[in-house]
Amino acid sequence: MKLTFIWGHRGAGIYEIENTLTSFKKAVEMGVDGIETDAHLTLDGEIILYHDFLIEHNEKKIEINKSSLDEIKKIELEKNERVPTLREVFEELRDKDIKYSIDLRGANVGLKIIDLASQFKILNKVELVCDGFFRMSKLRKVNKEATIIYSISERHTSLSARDFKFIKMKKLNITGFNIKHSQASSNFFNLIKKNGLAFYVWGVTTKKSMERFLSMNYNGERVDAIYTDYPDKLIELRKEIQGV
Repeated sequence: MKLTFIWGHRGAGIYEIENTLTSFKKAVEMGVDGIETDAHLTLDGEIILYHDFLIEHNEKKIEINKSSLDEIKKIELEKNERVPTLREVFEELRDKDIKYSIDLRGANVGLKIIDLASQFKILNKVELVCDGFFRMSKLRKVNKEATIIYSISERHTSLSARDFKFIKMKKLNITGFNIKHSQASSNFFNLIKKNGLAFYVWGVTTKKSMERFLSMNYNGERVDAIYTDYPDKLIELRKEIQGV
């Protein structure tokens, strides 16, 4: 039976400054299968990795999409960290056997990621995570091979079976769904697996929730992937529950 894939959320974001090279390398050292991050485009079209749309620095709020890469690189984060570009991360982790889950934080950043990943010949190791049909359709028109995951927004509080739109998803060749842990019920897990799509869960931080999702089973299939701020703990629990 296939093991549940473990994503280090923003790298090892609890242990290091999230979405930095140090955080990503820490997650890899812990043994993650892949790292999760968030991608924006700067004013001059560079892909940088940061969660929010604004960077607070020296009591100022800097808008990423209205700032150049040079301007963003001048910003000093905690512990002397800097905001990395996706190119820097690909180069730094070039020899590591990992995948990348990238939340798209803008309209055109996914297209740029596809181009960059293709340059590095690792498009098969990149998963683009979107929360809108228009954006997913745009990506699919440009590239038929890229892995796209539909992320259910946490603002979507009353999730029901009809929200999955399986026919539409299959036409777009969407790989699966990414659902917040509090909404990721066993019923939704069974329904998604029954329809032949992957089931991802994000926001898994407690031992109880880790055990719950690692133990789920539908006709011999497990939860496909879990995002966590504590990859070391989840990896140990996976060994106990899933045997490897």
